[in-house]
Amino acid sequence: SHEILLFHPGLPGLIRAGQLNAIRGLIEGGRKQGMKSMDGDLMHLYKEGRISAEEAYMKAGDKVLFQDFLPADFFQD
Repeated sequence: SHEILLFHPGLPGLIRAGQLNAIRGLIEGGRKQGMKSMDGDLMHLYKEGRISAEEAYMKAGDKVLFQDFLPADFFQD
Protein backbone atom coordinates (compact mmCIF):
# COMPACT_ATOMS: atom_id res chain seq x y z
CA SER A 1 0.00 0.00 0.00
CA HIS A 2 1.22 3.50 -0.67
CA GLU A 3 0.31 7.15 -0.79
CA ILE A 4 0.66 9.42 -3.82
CA LEU A 5 0.95 13.19 -3.48
CA LEU A 6 1.36 15.20 -6.67
CA PHE A 7 2.12 18.90 -6.93
CA HIS A 8 -0.77 21.19 -6.10
CA PRO A 9 -0.56 25.02 -6.13
CA GLY A 10 -1.61 25.16 -2.46
CA LEU A 11 0.97 22.62 -1.28
CA PRO A 12 3.97 24.94 -0.75
CA GLY A 13 1.86 27.36 1.31
CA LEU A 14 0.58 24.56 3.53
CA ILE A 15 4.12 23.31 4.11
CA ARG A 16 5.44 26.82 4.87
CA ALA A 17 2.57 27.42 7.30
CA GLY A 18 3.20 24.08 9.01
CA GLN A 19 -0.31 22.87 8.18
CA LEU A 20 0.76 19.34 7.38
CA ASN A 21 -2.60 17.88 8.43
CA ALA A 22 -4.27 19.89 5.65
CA ILE A 23 -2.21 17.99 3.07
CA ARG A 24 -4.54 15.02 3.65
CA GLY A 25 -7.37 17.15 2.25
CA LEU A 26 -5.32 17.93 -0.85
CA ILE A 27 -4.69 14.24 -1.41
CA GLU A 28 -8.36 13.32 -0.97
CA GLY A 29 -9.42 16.14 -3.27
CA GLY A 30 -6.84 15.18 -5.89
CA ARG A 31 -8.03 11.63 -6.57
CA LYS A 32 -9.00 12.50 -10.15
CA GLN A 33 -5.46 13.73 -10.75
CA GLY A 34 -3.98 10.45 -9.50
CA MET A 35 -3.38 11.19 -5.83
CA LYS A 36 -4.29 8.62 -3.22
CA SER A 37 -4.09 8.35 0.53
CA MET A 38 -2.58 5.48 2.45
CA ASP A 39 -5.84 4.92 4.34
CA GLY A 40 -7.85 4.96 1.11
CA ASP A 41 -5.49 2.43 -0.43
CA LEU A 42 -5.69 0.23 2.67
CA MET A 43 -9.50 0.37 2.53
CA HIS A 44 -9.41 -0.63 -1.14
CA LEU A 45 -7.12 -3.58 -0.40
CA TYR A 46 -9.29 -4.65 2.54
CA LYS A 47 -12.50 -4.53 0.51
CA GLU A 48 -10.83 -6.59 -2.23
CA GLY A 49 -9.94 -9.19 0.41
CA ARG A 50 -6.21 -8.76 -0.18
CA ILE A 51 -5.47 -7.75 3.43
CA SER A 52 -7.21 -8.39 6.73
CA ALA A 53 -9.02 -5.78 8.79
CA GLU A 54 -6.38 -6.23 11.47
CA GLU A 55 -3.54 -5.50 9.05
CA ALA A 56 -5.36 -2.44 7.65
CA TYR A 57 -6.03 -1.14 11.17
CA MET A 58 -2.41 -1.58 12.28
CA LYS A 59 -1.05 0.37 9.29
CA ALA A 60 -3.76 3.05 9.07
CA GLY A 61 -3.18 6.66 9.99
CA ASP A 62 -6.86 7.11 10.89
CA LYS A 63 -7.60 3.89 12.76
CA VAL A 64 -11.24 4.85 13.33
CA LEU A 65 -11.91 4.09 9.64
CA PHE A 66 -11.19 0.41 10.26
CA GLN A 67 -12.54 -0.20 13.79
CA ASP A 68 -15.95 -1.44 12.63
CA PHE A 69 -14.33 -4.20 10.56
CA LEU A 70 -12.29 -5.66 13.41
CA PRO A 71 -13.31 -8.84 15.26
CA ALA A 72 -15.01 -8.23 18.61
CA ASP A 73 -12.06 -9.66 20.57
CA PHE A 74 -9.38 -7.60 18.82
CA PHE A 75 -8.78 -5.23 21.74
CA GLN A 76 -8.89 -7.88 24.46
CA ASP A 77 -5.66 -9.10 26.08
